[in-house]
Amino acid sequence: MATRLHQNGAKGQRRRQPHTTVQRLLSWALPTSWGRFLWRQPGQFPVTAFLLGAGTGGLLAVGLFQLLVNPMNIYEHQKVVVLYGLVGFGAAGWGTSPHIRCASLLLIPKMLGKEGRLLVLGYALAAIYEGPLANLRHNLHAVVASLGCTVELQINNTRAAWRVSTAPLRTVFKDLLGNRKSLEAETQNVSNSFKDLDTQVNSEAGYTPEDAVGLEETAPGVGAHHAVAVGRPLSTQKKAVIFPYDPAIQALEMKNLIPELLETLPALLLLAVLCGLDWALYSAFHTIRHHSFLQYSFRSSHKLEVKVGGDSLLARLLRKTIGALNTSSESVVESSNMPCLPQPVSLDARAYVRTALPVGLLVCLCLLQAFGYRLRRVIAAFYFPKREKKRILFLYNELLRKRAAFTQLRRAAIVRQAQQQRAPRHRLADVLHRSCPLLRPWLRRRCVVCQAPETPESYVCQTPDCKAVYCRPCWDDMRQRCPACTPREELSSSAFSDSDDDVTYAE
Repeated sequence: MATRLHQNGAKGQRRRQPHTTVQRLLSWALPTSWGRFLWRQPGQFPVTAFLLGAGTGGLLAVGLFQLLVNPMNIYEHQKVVVLYGLVGFGAAGWGTSPHIRCASLLLIPKMLGKEGRLLVLGYALAAIYEGPLANLRHNLHAVVASLGCTVELQINNTRAAWRVSTAPLRTVFKDLLGNRKSLEAETQNVSNSFKDLDTQVNSEAGYTPEDAVGLEETAPGVGAHHAVAVGRPLSTQKKAVIFPYDPAIQALEMKNLIPELLETLPALLLLAVLCGLDWALYSAFHTIRHHSFLQYSFRSSHKLEVKVGGDSLLARLLRKTIGALNTSSESVVESSNMPCLPQPVSLDARAYVRTALPVGLLVCLCLLQAFGYRLRRVIAAFYFPKREKKRILFLYNELLRKRAAFTQLRRAAIVRQAQQQRAPRHRLADVLHRSCPLLRPWLRRRCVVCQAPETPESYVCQTPDCKAVYCRPCWDDMRQRCPACTPREELSSSAFSDSDDDVTYAE
């Protein structure tokens, strides 16, 4: 009995040993009781697991609500209903189901991928619309208003100049109209005075002229007008597998990274064009405002004097009519285009930072997606370790199978590369290889399998008509036999293939 308990204890001790890097880190950082809780068997600590899971799920639901739902423009009672629903679902799911816990945590790397980029892209477009685009629209409206104001100012100045110029003439006509009655009386007197003369002229009797009354007229006049204006082997298989602890972005991840970066180019170009256009228009409008100030000054002086001498009827009549032209005036009209100058508004550095921050975050998400997707395996392996073991076993067998069949599948390409190497090189290439050390990396021969540059450790096939170059890892993967000069039957023999090892391992 004691022996059985000791064996069970030993088995439990072996099960508690960490077998992954995450478990080793958590075992080192967390207390022992926490480690036992994290790597518990199904059915252990049910109450504690439910309470902790429900609390964690509720907090995550509140955070998700604050991030996605609260900024929406909906009614408050609808927000409350959504909040209660998220908290209830999160608490129940995290408290009872490991699948929901795993799926919830998988949202973190998901938000570092395409879905997160779409969300950030929406914020980026909103920031561009509220930042440089809105400021650009405001400045353009200010310029349009300035042009309209300038046209209206020109019309008003022309109207004012016309009024000032015609003011003396309008005054003369106004005085004549005001003295109409007296002018009519004088005209009637003149008509009565000449009535006898008209009778004599119309009669048949002789005409005796009477003494004429002298008339002296002097009509000196002065007028002035003035206006002023101012102006696959092992090395190949490494490229087909993602190593989670490698800090660099690997080949498979780079294939996805390049299209994702290209997708961010429209947002980057839109931001650059709008910010540049906004700054250029602000600079132009600011220069116009400081160097396009105009002040208009209209000055008009007028003096007209007509003197009529004598006391005769005609003299009095002329004084009543022509004497009305005796006017003088002096007018000054000043204005400027200051109210019509454009008033551009510039974005400060903080506004540019707020606009560029979402776009920069969008680019960072493209770079972080590769590392975020590596977390998916870590999260899934933490909740489902048995499934992770099956995946590792399948991957290992798949790599062994591909590695065994690599020579047969790639033999044609290897033979073609070897034939290209056997072709004589141009003499100029040899001269440049000897005389230019900087060009040697591009002029050296390459491995016929992985295209790695030739190094002193590289192996050259000793067959006289072959001379194919292999890097040391590829030569070892080829079982130190050259596929370019070895018959296909020998390559496909069981002695050269390790497919039996794959079957044994899979069992």
